Amino acid sequence: MKIADFDFSFVRTYIISEMSGNHNGDINIANETIRAAKRAGAVCIILQTRTADTITFYV
Repeated sequence: MKIADFDFSFVRTYIISEMSGNHNGDINIANETIRAAKRAGAVCIILQTRTADTITFYV
């Protein structure tokens, strides 16, 4: 299967990494987290954009 320029037929296991706000807004930490995910075998990374105030329910 191919989506855009990525051919899935060459990937045995598609590993998706996930990164939230644990970089504390520091671009250097975010970049190193992405590099670490790649070194660990991740093919892509999901970036979380939610904040505590957008997922909190008030009753």
